[in-house]
Amino acid sequence: MRMKWGARTRNPMAKLTHAELKAHDRAMSLVASEKTLSSDDIIDVADGYHEGATHANSAHSAFFTPWDLAITFALEVPDGGRVLDLCAGIGVLSAAARVYHQHNGRHDFTLVELNPAYCEIARRLLPDATVICGSIFDPAVQAQLAGERFDFAISNPPFGARNTASGTGPRYTGRKQEYAVMDLAADYARAGAFILPLASAPRRPTDERKAPLDFAYDAYQKFVDETGIEILPNLGIDTSFADNLWRGTKIKTEIALCDFDAAHRRRLMTAFDDGDQRGLALAA
Repeated sequence: MRMKWGARTRNPMAKLTHAELKAHDRAMSLVASEKTLSSDDIIDVADGYHEGATHANSAHSAFFTPWDLAITFALEVPDGGRVLDLCAGIGVLSAAARVYHQHNGRHDFTLVELNPAYCEIARRLLPDATVICGSIFDPAVQAQLAGERFDFAISNPPFGARNTASGTGPRYTGRKQEYAVMDLAADYARAGAFILPLASAPRRPTDERKAPLDFAYDAYQKFVDETGIEILPNLGIDTSFADNLWRGTKIKTEIALCDFDAAHRRRLMTAFDDGDQRGLALAA
């Protein structure tokens, strides 16, 4: 049953501008309608829905990907195959990939999102997708995905230390949630693309390809050592245009790529060389 949406179901404490209120109300009106959403409608909902209108989004680090960044991110998403979207929110990344590849894409999307209200909107944006409502860190959700194999994983994960939506990865033991989500994604997908804060990415999205001054090398090296996953450069996309587009926060980000199949092989080789039976079991 579709959730009943009211045009004014907002948190009165949210400080939205008149333009933001108008865009949010239009988005909610489209969600509540019975019409099949066109590509333009999908953009209006994905871009206009304000995550701070009805929820304390900072508690879960739920800052939705700006549409302009999401449609740019879609450059890194294959034009078909099975796609797993973790910490999906209302499905902005998946919706952008579908819009971008609408003339040649053949995707089968599976989205995982903790917030039930966001899940309902994701189902409107992507009616053919599988939407799992729960935390990717929940063993019950992981059990639903057990045995599944996806061609590609995508995510704008929670950034930084653990919060109310956080958990741990199967191998990574650090506190950076973006790394924990990537570690989990490696168990289900062959490769992936992720939006990361620059402090967690080894390269800037510029021609210089330098690590930012605040790049946390030790934390990244811990992630690589424990998971075998290395962060790879993107096509050369400079995401600095989106620095001021985030709602409720301002952060510099990068689109980071991962080859999970290669990481899997590295883990197997390391465990085999070390004679580590437990490592072999985890790598498998």
